[in-house]
Order: sequence, then C-alpha cells, then structure tokens
Amino acid sequence: MRKQSDVEELSNSSEFNEDYYKEYWGSVSNFSENGFGYCILHKGKVVSECTSIFSSLQYSEIDIATHEDYRGQGLHLAL
Repeated sequence: MRKQSDVEELSNSSEFNEDYYKEYWGSVSNFSENGFGYCILHKGKVVSECTSIFSSLQYSEIDIATHEDYRGQGLHLAL
C-alpha cells in the first residue's frame, strides 16, 4: 500500500482524479494537507483504492473503489 499524497500519485488513480479532489476538498493541495488515501497495486496497476472525502479530528468519510476484475476478493479489508 502506498499513501496518495501528491498530484503524481493521484495521476495513477483510476477513480479518484484531480477533479474529484477539487470537488470534495476544494484543491489537491488541501487534500494533501488534510486528507488521506491508500491504494493496492498489482503489477504496477491500481486495483483498489480508498480516499477520504471528509475528515475531522474524530471522523472521516471515505470512498472505496475496486477495479471490476478484482472485486469479490476482500481487497477493501486491506485498505
């Protein structure tokens, strides 16, 4: 797993792109400073990913996306 913390990492995401973070966080830099994201790679390809869409001191709301070829394998449990 690798933490998504900058624009370079976001470009590897198949689901959560720069526009996504602008919509929920206002900017990629705001997400990088206040949010978090993780992904699972298989042969260098992002196959499952999780990112925060809201975060406070006590709670976070997350989105999880898994490539359809990798669903049903419990990958979300590793995120």
